[in-house]
Amino acid sequence: MLDLGMAHGSLGEARRARTQSELAYRLARECGAAALVHSHRAGPAEDARERAGGLTHAEWRVAALAARGHTNREIAGQLFVTPSTVEQHLTRVFKKLKVKQREDLPLSLGLHGPDPALR
Repeated sequence: MLDLGMAHGSLGEARRARTQSELAYRLARECGAAALVHSHRAGPAEDARERAGGLTHAEWRVAALAARGHTNREIAGQLFVTPSTVEQHLTRVFKKLKVKQREDLPLSLGLHGPDPALR
Protein backbone atom coordinates (compact mmCIF):
# COMPACT_ATOMS: atom_id res chain seq x y z
CA MET A 1 0.00 0.00 0.00
CA LEU A 2 2.82 2.36 0.85
CA ASP A 3 4.56 1.56 -2.42
CA LEU A 4 1.33 2.29 -4.27
CA GLY A 5 1.16 5.67 -2.53
CA MET A 6 4.73 6.40 -3.57
CA ALA A 7 3.90 5.38 -7.16
CA HIS A 8 0.96 7.79 -7.21
CA GLY A 9 3.28 10.50 -5.94
CA SER A 10 5.85 9.85 -8.65
CA LEU A 11 3.04 10.26 -11.19
CA GLY A 12 2.12 13.64 -9.74
CA GLU A 13 -1.09 12.39 -8.12
CA ALA A 14 -0.50 14.00 -4.73
CA ARG A 15 -3.99 13.50 -3.31
CA ARG A 16 -4.07 9.80 -4.20
CA ALA A 17 -0.51 9.39 -2.91
CA ARG A 18 -1.34 11.00 0.42
CA THR A 19 -4.57 9.01 0.81
CA GLN A 20 -2.88 5.69 0.05
CA SER A 21 0.10 6.43 2.31
CA GLU A 22 -2.14 7.49 5.20
CA LEU A 23 -4.18 4.30 4.78
CA ALA A 24 -1.01 2.21 4.86
CA TYR A 25 0.20 3.91 8.05
CA ARG A 26 -3.20 3.58 9.73
CA LEU A 27 -3.49 -0.11 8.86
CA ALA A 28 0.07 -0.77 10.04
CA ARG A 29 -0.62 0.90 13.39
CA GLU A 30 -3.88 -1.05 13.83
CA CYS A 31 -2.07 -4.31 13.10
CA GLY A 32 0.81 -3.48 15.43
CA ALA A 33 3.24 -3.24 12.52
CA ALA A 34 4.16 0.44 12.78
CA ALA A 35 7.85 -0.50 13.07
CA LEU A 36 7.62 -2.25 9.71
CA VAL A 37 6.28 0.88 8.05
CA HIS A 38 8.96 3.01 9.69
CA SER A 39 11.67 0.64 8.45
CA HIS A 40 10.21 0.84 4.94
CA ARG A 41 9.93 4.61 4.93
CA ALA A 42 12.25 5.73 7.67
CA GLY A 43 10.34 7.89 10.10
CA PRO A 44 11.85 8.78 13.46
CA ALA A 45 11.45 6.83 16.64
CA GLU A 46 9.22 8.51 19.22
CA ASP A 47 12.15 9.29 21.52
CA ALA A 48 14.08 10.91 18.66
CA ARG A 49 11.16 13.24 17.98
CA GLU A 50 10.92 14.10 21.66
CA ARG A 51 14.62 15.00 21.67
CA ALA A 52 13.96 17.07 18.55
CA GLY A 53 12.19 19.83 20.45
CA GLY A 54 8.73 18.29 20.42
CA LEU A 55 8.44 18.21 16.63
CA THR A 56 5.48 16.40 15.13
CA HIS A 57 6.17 13.53 12.75
CA ALA A 58 5.42 15.77 9.75
CA GLU A 59 7.65 18.56 11.08
CA TRP A 60 10.47 16.09 11.70
CA ARG A 61 10.26 14.72 8.16
CA VAL A 62 10.33 18.22 6.66
CA ALA A 63 13.18 19.29 8.97
CA ALA A 64 15.21 16.18 8.14
CA LEU A 65 14.96 16.86 4.41
CA ALA A 66 15.63 20.58 4.82
CA ALA A 67 18.70 19.82 6.93
CA ARG A 68 20.02 17.70 4.08
CA GLY A 69 19.73 20.63 1.68
CA HIS A 70 16.53 19.76 -0.18
CA THR A 71 14.55 22.73 -1.48
CA ASN A 72 10.97 23.34 -0.33
CA ARG A 73 9.71 22.23 -3.73
CA GLU A 74 11.73 19.00 -3.57
CA ILE A 75 10.48 18.31 -0.05
CA ALA A 76 6.89 18.93 -1.14
CA GLY A 77 7.26 16.48 -4.01
CA GLN A 78 8.83 13.78 -1.86
CA LEU A 79 6.24 14.07 0.92
CA PHE A 80 3.22 14.62 -1.34
CA VAL A 81 2.33 18.01 0.17
CA THR A 82 2.29 21.56 -1.19
CA PRO A 83 5.29 23.88 -0.98
CA SER A 84 3.13 26.10 1.26
CA THR A 85 2.71 23.22 3.71
CA VAL A 86 6.49 22.74 3.75
CA GLU A 87 6.96 26.46 4.50
CA GLN A 88 4.45 26.27 7.35
CA HIS A 89 6.16 23.21 8.85
CA LEU A 90 9.59 24.84 8.58
CA THR A 91 8.30 28.00 10.25
CA ARG A 92 7.09 25.93 13.21
CA VAL A 93 10.31 23.86 13.26
CA PHE A 94 12.49 26.98 13.33
CA LYS A 95 10.40 28.45 16.13
CA LYS A 96 10.42 25.26 18.22
CA LEU A 97 14.15 24.72 17.74
CA LYS A 98 15.00 28.42 18.01
CA VAL A 99 16.90 28.55 14.73
CA LYS A 100 16.67 31.02 11.85
CA GLN A 101 17.58 28.93 8.80
CA ARG A 102 17.88 25.32 7.69
CA GLU A 103 21.67 25.42 7.94
CA ASP A 104 21.22 25.99 11.69
CA LEU A 105 19.29 22.76 12.24
CA PRO A 106 21.40 20.94 14.84
CA LEU A 107 23.17 17.68 14.08
CA SER A 108 22.35 16.41 17.58
CA LEU A 109 18.67 15.98 16.72
CA GLY A 110 19.33 12.97 14.54
CA LEU A 111 18.17 14.87 11.47
CA HIS A 112 21.26 14.02 9.47
CA GLY A 113 20.89 10.23 9.40
CA PRO A 114 19.43 8.21 6.54
CA ASP A 115 17.22 10.32 4.29
CA PRO A 116 13.60 9.57 5.27
CA ALA A 117 12.27 10.36 1.83
CA LEU A 118 14.55 7.88 0.08
CA ARG A 119 13.13 4.78 1.76
